[in-house]
Amino acid sequence: MAGRKMERELMEKITKLGSEKYVLEYIGDGGSVQSLANDLGCSRSYLSGCLNKRPEYRAALEEGRRMQAETYAEQSLDIVDKMAETGDYKSEDVALARERIAVRKWMAALNNPDRFAAKDKGVTINVANLHLDALKKVTGELKDVTPKAQEIEHDSGDE
Repeated sequence: MAGRKMERELMEKITKLGSEKYVLEYIGDGGSVQSLANDLGCSRSYLSGCLNKRPEYRAALEEGRRMQAETYAEQSLDIVDKMAETGDYKSEDVALARERIAVRKWMAALNNPDRFAAKDKGVTINVANLHLDALKKVTGELKDVTPKAQEIEHDSGDE
């Protein structure tokens, strides 16, 4: 049961640091589970497993990630503002800044999709209208093959 001892010791460390509130603030301020695991001296997957099996810590991680999305948005703005303030940058600097911002936008959208993910405009398809349009097109293209009525001359015998 060495795993239980390690888990207990890990959770005691987290409790001493501030429990769920510490995890919430750590992640919310832009920290990652990997960096938290490094600080606590364990692997990322082990820490994640320990935290996610406890509802209060899982909730703290989820809320921390939503807060982290705001942090990423603010960092993106800071990157642009710092470049604008200095005014001395090369095309490589702009490309790097653009990439740093793109990663932060992506992470913000992952962590808080309701607020930061691109909104899908959606497409509405009315199958009934499509079917009717197809029938009209086919009907218009059909060749009229119905026999036409012809007048038949008739001899009445009155001559």
